[in-house]
Formats: sequence, structure tokens, C-alpha cells
Amino acid sequence: MSDWKNPVAGGEPRSAQISAEVPAGEGHSYKNSGSPSTTSRPSDSKRSPLVPQVKDTILLLGWITGIVLIAALCWFFTGSARNNLFIKSINRVLEETGDPHRLGEPVNPGFSGSFGTGAWYTIKANEKFPDGTKAYVFTFFGEGVFFPCMAIVNTAGKAEEFIPLSSHGKRMIRQISPGIIKIFMQRLEGDKS
Repeated sequence: MSDWKNPVAGGEPRSAQISAEVPAGEGHSYKNSGSPSTTSRPSDSKRSPLVPQVKDTILLLGWITGIVLIAALCWFFTGSARNNLFIKSINRVLEETGDPHRLGEPVNPGFSGSFGTGAWYTIKANEKFPDGTKAYVFTFFGEGVFFPCMAIVNTAGKAEEFIPLSSHGKRMIRQISPGIIKIFMQRLEGDKS
């Protein structure tokens, strides 16, 4: 640092002295301001644009995977809360319509077969419904419209009732042919057994 000269005091800055001392050789490039820039490598100009694209793709896939993983964990850990809310809402609908059925606990997943996308629940036992009566809550498609329904299956595995859970469903059930509902109930009985 002994040969450093202060540019304010009239001396030449050290960076200018360095650029004057070091000859510009192959692979070196310097700016006009006298400060050395990074050396350019011959391989930099030939680098493929594929590498940044692959990095960006990997980052994007990582973000998507993380979001899906977080959503799956939330879905898994909130299962019992979702079941409780679902049971309460169905029981409220049944109570408002004057239906004596009340859903109990969900039936273990090993019980459900390949039929439909609904869920099996127990019916709370009382004098009219013996213990072991099950309900299948599902969405029915009729006349181009989806509506929620519930089918009651007794302890012998026979479907007893087909209950629409909305006012729109009640109107739609009147328009659907009894043959279609009978076929549906037979498939449900086959799945239960």
C-alpha cells in the first residue's frame, strides 16, 4: 500500500497503474475506466440455454410437489373434522324434513366396495332401526343434474329406502323412472354384501 496515490491529491489512482502494468492478453478484457472486469472464458459463449431451462423446470416441479404435499397432509389430518361436519349437516337436513334417520359414525373404509363415490355410515339405533343398519350417502345424477341422496340398507343387506337430501332431489326423484332406482338399489345391495 506504500505506492498508493490519492487521486484527490493529484496522484494517479492505483487501478490505472495496474492496468498500465498488466498487458491485455488473450482471455483478458478490461474496461476503459481502468478497472479489470471478470475474465471471459471461451466455454461461456458456447454454454447451452438448456441448463437454465432444466433448472427452472426442476424448481417449478418442486414448488408444485410441495403444494400438493401440503394439500394432501391437510386433507389427511382434517378427515375426522370433515366427517363430523358432514354428519351434522346431513342430520340437520334429515331433522328439518322430519325423517327419523340419523347418521352415526362413518363405517371403516374397508367396508365400502367399488360402487359409486359415496360413503357408508351407520344409522343411530332406535326402536325403529336396529343396530347394524347402514346408510350410503352419495350424489345421484338424474336428468342432467347432480343431487345428494341417501340409501338405507338393513342388517340383512337389503336396500329399504332411497332418500333425496334436497328439495331439488325430491322433485327429480318423482321424474326418474322407478326401474332406474330399482336397478340402482340392486347394485347397492350387491356392493354391500
